[in-house]
Amino acid sequence: MITRRDFLKQSSMLAAAGLLPVQSLRAQSDVRVPESERFPMDVACGDVTYESAILWTYYEGIYPLKLVLWASDEEPVWCSVKRAEGGFVHHEIQDLSPHKSYHYAFYEVDFSGKSLARSVIGRFKSAPDPDSLVSLKLGAVSCVRNWFEPTLLEDAGSRSDLDLFLHNGDSSYNDGSESLDEFRGSWLKTLSRRGCQMLRRNVSMVATIDDHEIEDNFNAETIGHRKFEAAMQAFFEHMPMRRTLENPNQIWRKLSWGGTLDIFVLDCRSERRPSQKQYISAQQMNWLKTSLSASKAMFKIIMNPVPITDFYLPMAWDRWEGYPEQRDEILEFIDHHGLGKNLLWVSGDFHFGSYGRVSRFEALAGYNQWEVLAGPISQAPNPAGFSVKGSEQFKWTRVRQNYVTITCDTKNERFEVEPVYL
Repeated sequence: MITRRDFLKQSSMLAAAGLLPVQSLRAQSDVRVPESERFPMDVACGDVTYESAILWTYYEGIYPLKLVLWASDEEPVWCSVKRAEGGFVHHEIQDLSPHKSYHYAFYEVDFSGKSLARSVIGRFKSAPDPDSLVSLKLGAVSCVRNWFEPTLLEDAGSRSDLDLFLHNGDSSYNDGSESLDEFRGSWLKTLSRRGCQMLRRNVSMVATIDDHEIEDNFNAETIGHRKFEAAMQAFFEHMPMRRTLENPNQIWRKLSWGGTLDIFVLDCRSERRPSQKQYISAQQMNWLKTSLSASKAMFKIIMNPVPITDFYLPMAWDRWEGYPEQRDEILEFIDHHGLGKNLLWVSGDFHFGSYGRVSRFEALAGYNQWEVLAGPISQAPNPAGFSVKGSEQFKWTRVRQNYVTITCDTKNERFEVEPVYL
């Protein structure tokens, strides 16, 4: 693993050798080598901490690749990166400075080390250090389908005020794919779109999975093993995420942004066992309880691809409402331990946006917990949203394409949640 500190001493020598244009890299408009067409899905960054980040790309060429990372007041970092089978790069850069804006690019170099061409330039912000308490602004989205113009994706990707972006699932509609090549082809079609590329290159992401990355409303107990494994491999190939050696298909995890925010990422699809009335595994449930209890952050977000709110809508079997024992278990746990203050469930899936109480009646668990639904950003809106519009349970409902912004306001110690639509 290559760190920033390891390469700082090499930067001046590399620049002198013509391999690293140190001064030109400080301004996007002054990068001298041309853009390569062999990065068809652009670049992306994810799972950022205050000292590290996963930088991602997909490369179709034959040349070795170099990565350059820089900030306005720091010397650039240069290092070699390796492509995995299929052409995918997941490179963890370490030794970042906390709460700082960075740029990066991948370079093609010939076999003598000369720079030939580069990817587009990506950017991201590192998280604050663990002791810092600073206000943050996030975006959140779900449901990206190729049938619809990615206008809102482009809008989200053009912003400069977002610290990170939550991708709550259905990030590619891969229904009908069976083999790894077919899943890869579907992802390529999705991530070659301008809107997806703009969003992924310009703000770091935190991602989870829903159903369409694999198959609409798939049942983990009955889906074919080969198809499931191919779909999961393709998901991890296309997302800039950390993986654990103990369980490489594990999606649930926690990310911290200083003392301001802890993000708890759930997997509410691949661990379902309908015959056992299991919505998430006991291991994931215990991790969530323990992690919520241990969190010292002012704000907590639970990324929850399928809503936990009482919507009284059809197909309850496909969400938390269809698993009432586990739903009550986590809601009662949060209520009983007083963890609901500045806790927000962030979900997608429903194809309409809303912001409201998790439970309808005060006597029910979750009444003092809140959930926001984000999206669809590039999919048909769901008219079922009109049935809850105007209900006292919800602050607002939007039956149209949207994404949301979430501000963690440390001065006033409150969330501010706003829908964005065109």
